[in-house]
Amino acid sequence: MMKNDLLLQDDLAKELYSRASSLPLIDYHNHLSIPALAENRTELDPAALWLTCDPYKHRAMRICGVEEKYITGDTDAFDKFRAWCAVYPRLAGNPLCHWAELELSEYFDLDLRDFPINGENARALWDVMDRKLHGGRMGIADILRRAGMIYSAPCMLPTDTPPDSAMPEGIRVVPSLRADTALAPDAVLLQKLAEQTGSPVRTVGDYKAALRERLRVFEEHGCNVMDISLDAGFRYREETVPDTAAAEDCGREELAGEMLRFFGVECRERGWVLLLHIGALRQTSPYLKRVAGAAGGFAGIGASVDPDDTARFLRSIEAKDGSLPKTLLFSLNPADTVPQITLSGSFAHGQVGPGAPWWWNDHLQGMTDFMEWMSCYGVLSAFFGMTTDSRSALSMVRHDYFRRTLCRFLARKVRAGEFPADRDVLGDLIDRVCFRNAADKLLPVQ
Repeated sequence: MMKNDLLLQDDLAKELYSRASSLPLIDYHNHLSIPALAENRTELDPAALWLTCDPYKHRAMRICGVEEKYITGDTDAFDKFRAWCAVYPRLAGNPLCHWAELELSEYFDLDLRDFPINGENARALWDVMDRKLHGGRMGIADILRRAGMIYSAPCMLPTDTPPDSAMPEGIRVVPSLRADTALAPDAVLLQKLAEQTGSPVRTVGDYKAALRERLRVFEEHGCNVMDISLDAGFRYREETVPDTAAAEDCGREELAGEMLRFFGVECRERGWVLLLHIGALRQTSPYLKRVAGAAGGFAGIGASVDPDDTARFLRSIEAKDGSLPKTLLFSLNPADTVPQITLSGSFAHGQVGPGAPWWWNDHLQGMTDFMEWMSCYGVLSAFFGMTTDSRSALSMVRHDYFRRTLCRFLARKVRAGEFPADRDVLGDLIDRVCFRNAADKLLPVQ
């Protein structure tokens, strides 16, 4: 395994990184396949491993004018790989450059100074990656173990069936429940729940009972995280919908507000972590949605979401003693980040906080801004920690990228006299942010 000094500009940054890099990884929200993890499945070729599962790369290729057939079409795998390699030299300043450097260094022992990525070098790079991929110990679980992963929570829908198969040794793999599809159900979802629970689902009360049963099933499989996406244009509706109302006849926004409260209370009572992903602009190109699928990487950043909507929702599920579920607010629009950070001090017991710099913000600038804002408007050491939100096993290096950025940030602050140089203070902050805050909540007490 190669380790370079990417982003580590001085001896203090390197010293701090030596501590950060030794900590285990907790990835509490991703889109990996649980069956693939259980099987320790190996991808067919370098394109499948490195390119086709990574919409960040797809987006960069589109921006550079690559035809869609070389991105998500049915073109030969190597031709797609070569198209990606040909685009790579144009990406200076894009985080994909840093991510690719770390991916190839960590998993393929390649130094890009000696082995540049470009169209002419694509075949040689393919051959090196292919030999490594099929040389053993490059299954998806192998990759996670090599990264130091001890907890991974891939998303599943309420109607999915969590697998009973044994999980890879050394990694706690549990489902993360993706609940936003259940905020305003259609007839198909209601019928599916009726079949799974063996009871008719006609009223809102029936619907809640069926969902509680699904939550029980997920909890039996170790689930302790729920994710709800509140896309651009979200407005919280406080109107109560009676349990006697017909589920299919309710107004969508009113029922969505009712079910959001339902899920929030369930998370509070079960001790689950609630992740609110706020502000994605999903409806952009109908063409790309048709040819690339809903997860094709074409969503954008929506307009700012009123923090009053967030606060009113949190108030509505706050118990009399002030307790809430541990709630992380992921702001896709950077303009929302500071208002959401300030909410961390507006509710008791440290139960509300910002989520990780997310999606279009998980790069050097976005993460550095987040750390600066978290220090100014919140408490940096209370940050719950990074997660990848990724579909690619190789993307686990983004934890390493975050840790490098954190150590770079801390070293610069110490040099400027803004942070203490005390190694105990810095080490404790690194331990909390990179591991302990998430571990204390998500890992079982031994």
